[in-house]
Amino acid sequence: MLKVCGEEFKLRYPLLGFFVGVAAFPLCFIVAAFFSGGGHSEMSFRITFPYAMLCHFGGFQLLGSVLFFLQLPFYGLAAGLTLANDCFRWSVIGLAITHLLTALWLIALNFHAPG
Repeated sequence: MLKVCGEEFKLRYPLLGFFVGVAAFPLCFIVAAFFSGGGHSEMSFRITFPYAMLCHFGGFQLLGSVLFFLQLPFYGLAAGLTLANDCFRWSVIGLAITHLLTALWLIALNFHAPG
């Protein structure tokens, strides 16, 4: 165990959260692809992966691709870090609110794919 701010830090929670995020990515991708109607709509991807879609529509395709694959593992890592420090509830609520606001903003802007 590591010591962070004088307290024991459980390393297994961040790693577990990261791997849960890695495992959740294919499931979320399949669900988003299913609800997109076989690629005919981007709305489900805007809701599921808003940061990647915002970067893609903003002209930052490489950053959007990286965020597409790393968003859920980072969510899991953040949840694991906060679970190890006993501030889990508010951090997860903050992540959820940020995710939803970004998705709503992206939907409200009504971007269309560049090209």
